[in-house]
Amino acid sequence: MKRILISVCALCIVHCAFSQGLMDASRMANTDIMGTARYMSMAGSMGALGGDPSAVLDNPAALGIYRSSELSFTLNATPSVTLATSPTHAVKQNDFFFNFNQLSYVISAQTGRDNGYVSSNFSFTYNRLKDFHRQTSVAANGTPSMTNMIADFSNGFYPSEIHEDNLYAPYMSILGYQGYLMDPMGGADSMLYTPYAYNANRMAYKSEESGRIDEYNFSYAANVGHYLYIGAGVGMQTLDYQLISNSGEMYDNGASATLRNVFNTSGIGWNLRLGLIVRPIAWMRIGASFQSPTWYSVTDNYYAKITGEGTSADYAMVEYSTPSSRSRYGFNSPLKAQASVGFVLGKV
Repeated sequence: MKRILISVCALCIVHCAFSQGLMDASRMANTDIMGTARYMSMAGSMGALGGDPSAVLDNPAALGIYRSSELSFTLNATPSVTLATSPTHAVKQNDFFFNFNQLSYVISAQTGRDNGYVSSNFSFTYNRLKDFHRQTSVAANGTPSMTNMIADFSNGFYPSEIHEDNLYAPYMSILGYQGYLMDPMGGADSMLYTPYAYNANRMAYKSEESGRIDEYNFSYAANVGHYLYIGAGVGMQTLDYQLISNSGEMYDNGASATLRNVFNTSGIGWNLRLGLIVRPIAWMRIGASFQSPTWYSVTDNYYAKITGEGTSADYAMVEYSTPSSRSRYGFNSPLKAQASVGFVLGKV
């Protein structure tokens, strides 16, 4: 994975606005190709072939291909490469970790017939859908200070309005004002602010992300005459995501400031899948499936802290933290419809 950090200043405000947006939706809705080794090696293109426990994520009728019970699990070695660049520096972060990708148990109940109702298959599968583990760090010299952004962000508010009890005051403004990173132009009646510094002698940013999305799935499929396979499944997804970021600046006069953000998201979602596979001729399979939206209940927890050294009039260290905040909301991922065709030539 590569992430290009065009502007360190822009990343300073990630999750500081404390609202849900496109990035939050993308984090929950977009999943990776993870599962059994066979499923990953075929890039998940098994909606018509079946016979793999991870294929039920695309088409629950894939379970109908089984003719015997099976227990399986998969470990996965995952490399992670993050490249962060600034006008003066480039940092490449290499990580390597192991994942427990999937665990499944398939129960196949055969009737002993080759015509009509041939078998009923049941499965419980655990699949990891996404892994968030990543570290990013970057530094730059002589860049615009984040205090410029904070001052611009605060224009339009009187100093008496910039406090945590005012629900309309942005937390970036509160942190900047309490950390002495900006001053009102012209006193207490001003709605315009001047930043502590226009340029930072040095700036550094570091973030650590962790967490995952898992799915626990219960599925059923029927085999009708080795010609038609019909399946249905219910999935429960669990979301856990955490971001800890630190953005620091050093100024020409020796002062410095550090902004720390801690953001955590957790949630549970449910979905329903329906699918079928038709085998019109021995070497060809046609699959179709439908997945409902995943209906999530999500909880966000977050807080931020500003630390200033030498920014106040008496040059004393200043620390100010926002209260720990929590928000709850619902999220529905897009529904999915899939059609696929597979060819079986001999044993290939």
